[in-house]
Amino acid sequence: MQIERQKHLGAAPHERTEERNGHANGYQDKTLSTRLGQITVAVPQVREVNGQGAGFYPESLERSTRSERALKLALAEMYVQGVSTRKVAAITEQLCGFAVSSTQVSQAAQALDETLAAWRSRPLCACPYVYLDARYERVRQSGLVQKAAVLIAVGVDEAEKRSVLGVSLALSEHEVHWREFLQSLGVGLTVDYKEATVVLAQSDVLLLVTDGVTEARNEQGEFLDSNGTWLLLRNALLTASSQKISASENVLALLDVALTNYISSNRCDDVAMLLLRRN
Repeated sequence: MQIERQKHLGAAPHERTEERNGHANGYQDKTLSTRLGQITVAVPQVREVNGQGAGFYPESLERSTRSERALKLALAEMYVQGVSTRKVAAITEQLCGFAVSSTQVSQAAQALDETLAAWRSRPLCACPYVYLDARYERVRQSGLVQKAAVLIAVGVDEAEKRSVLGVSLALSEHEVHWREFLQSLGVGLTVDYKEATVVLAQSDVLLLVTDGVTEARNEQGEFLDSNGTWLLLRNALLTASSQKISASENVLALLDVALTNYISSNRCDDVAMLLLRRN
C-alpha cells in the first residue's frame, strides 16, 4: 500500500519534485474480517496539495467494506447451497472467531445476484449449434426446499468453441418454460417452411430421417451425411431384395443395423426414420 501511495503521489518519501501530487499524511487503522479472523491494517493517507492527490485508496482494499472478498464468496456459497443465514452466521463465528450478521450474508448473496444478472444480459455471439439440457437441483423457494429444473443452453460458435449461453430456473421442463428461456436468449421460435410436392413413380423410395442419422459419426470422427445415408439405404434395399423382404419396417431394421455398425459405439442422439415406397 505504501508503494501504491508513492506511485499516486508521483514522488518518493522526502523527494522534492514538481511532479508531486500531494504529501503522505500518516496512516489510519482499519479492521477487516477475514477467513483467519479479524485483522487491523494501517491504510496510508494522502494530504492534497492545490486540489491534487484526492481520491487515493489502495487497490488491495475495497472502499466501504470491512470483509475480505474471499470471505464474502464463502458466505454466498453457503447461502446458495441452502444454508440459512442464521446458520451461516453461527458457522462463521465458530470458524473465524467473530460474528457475521444475517444481513451481511444476504448482502453477499445479493452481490452474486448482480454478477449473475450482468452475465445474463451480456451480448451473445452467433452459434450454429445449440444444445439444450436440464438438471434437477434442490432449491429454496418461498421458504420451502424443493426440486426444480435448471434449464441450460450450451452453444458452439463458428470457431468450434463451446460455452454456456444461459441458465434458468423453472418448475419443470414443460414446453412453456423452455419457450420463455429461449426467448430470453433471443432465439427466434418461428421457422419459415416452404411447401413442396414430391411425386413418387412406381418403385420409388422416399426416406425421411432426423439429424441423428445424417450427423452420426464413426470412430474417425467422420459424419455420415446425406450421401452416406443414401449408400446405407441402397445396401439395405439390396439386402432386402436378395432376401425377398418387402415390408418397410424390415428394411428400416436393416438400415438401423447398418447405422449401428457405422457408429461402432453407443449412440448419443435420437434417431427417427420414415421410409415410403410406392408399389
